[in-house]
Amino acid sequence: MKKTVRLTENDLTRLVKQVMKENNGRIKVLSKYDSSKTLSEQVDDLNNSIAKEIHASVSGPGTNTKKFENGVLKIKSAQQFNQVDSTLKSLYSNLGIEGWINDDMGGSNLPTVDIVSKHLKSIGINNSYETKDTLDANRKPIKAFKDNSFRILSSAVAAPDAATTDPWTKFPCVTGAKGTVKANLKDGSFAYKLNNVFYYNNGRKKLADGKMGNYTCNDPEFKTVTGGNARNKQVPSVQSRVQKVQTQLGIEGGTGQLDMVTLQKMIDKLSATTTPATPATPTTDNQQLTQLSQQINALNQAQA
Repeated sequence: MKKTVRLTENDLTRLVKQVMKENNGRIKVLSKYDSSKTLSEQVDDLNNSIAKEIHASVSGPGTNTKKFENGVLKIKSAQQFNQVDSTLKSLYSNLGIEGWINDDMGGSNLPTVDIVSKHLKSIGINNSYETKDTLDANRKPIKAFKDNSFRILSSAVAAPDAATTDPWTKFPCVTGAKGTVKANLKDGSFAYKLNNVFYYNNGRKKLADGKMGNYTCNDPEFKTVTGGNARNKQVPSVQSRVQKVQTQLGIEGGTGQLDMVTLQKMIDKLSATTTPATPATPTTDNQQLTQLSQQINALNQAQA
């Protein structure tokens, strides 16, 4: 049997307002996303926003403890704490989170101090504070925050997950490319500049004209650079040996590169010079030719 639910006009009004509120929240989040910025730039914007929110809660007359709590609770890691705290110190009198708690929080603000302390510990920022015994308005004994007792302690922070320690391991085509220049970013990370293009560790790149785009190590731009696609990567020592063999085989203009046409010429030459009989004491050149023949055939099969 179906159950009939009757809604009053007030119920409908409340539901509509709730839906509008949720949609407005999503719109606000989307409106803050700027696709023209790199991930690191957007993180920088977020950290600045948090620092300004915390500063706004303590600047001017009085302290908005709820706003202070909300700002600190948005900090999700020890690294982010360091960035937000540094920005906060630059806004006024070199006061960070520790400084503002000690400067603005009184005995009655113990609940706020406790919430902030526990959250910071949960993200690896060790801290401490002291309490004092006092009486409330009804002369009952209570605990209160002891003025100027909050401390951020120097302690080891848990190491980040090994899989996320260095995001550049996903892009050896960039880090190993010849001619790349490391460029430091505002958030303490870095990008690589290659041929007037900035490459970031999240798979995004900034072109010479300022436009943003995506990239992978399979893109054509990485096919001919050292550190790029494994099939086209040329190890200098091998390349010089290949060039020597190309000269020995009489291949004109041999540079040590292994394009398909040159590979076929070398294989044909090697096949033509191979004899059925194996010398009792092979020469160094013959050994080298045999080894390189095997390497070249393997490379030829890999490129096929």
